[in-house]
Amino acid sequence: FRYCTKLSSLEFNDNLTVIGNCAFYQCTGITGMVEFPDTLTTIGSEAFLGCSSLRLLNIHESLTKIGNKAFADCNSLVSLNIPEGVISIGQNAFRDCNGLEYTFIPKSVKEIGSGAFTGCTGELTLECDIPSLAESFQWEGQFGGSKFSQVFISGSVTTIGNYAFSGNDILTSIIISDNVNIIGEDAF
Repeated sequence: FRYCTKLSSLEFNDNLTVIGNCAFYQCTGITGMVEFPDTLTTIGSEAFLGCSSLRLLNIHESLTKIGNKAFADCNSLVSLNIPEGVISIGQNAFRDCNGLEYTFIPKSVKEIGSGAFTGCTGELTLECDIPSLAESFQWEGQFGGSKFSQVFISGSVTTIGNYAFSGNDILTSIIISDNVNIIGEDAF
């Protein structure tokens, strides 16, 4: 369905387990909420890249992997509640989703690719550890260059990796739990 710009809504069957790479790439007419079935386990790379009118996602706990650039440039997306069960968020997965008001990342997430939330806005609540990116450049932190105004790092987080939030010039409030015992180089 790549470049199907007139496509305005999606309804998935209850047996769907994978949405492949570039499946709805640049389908700029998709509006409102996309409801994913509770059987979905994987959203492929660039699956919804550039779906600039997409506003809400209803993702179930069956999802384990969000691919690279899966929702990049979905700048009308207003809220992102990643469910418990997601293990991997790919590189640049939500890059430049600059309409976000709220983002939640659960403790089940074990891998967040570089640049996954670069350019994102609003409030961010983290329950997962943010791994160290000792080898990365400043702008390749998972949240590097993001525009989150507030960051809440929950009690289950113990590590904030190198360059994790580097380059965020509008961050006004950070609340870090007592369990954080490592804050990496240039983390903020």
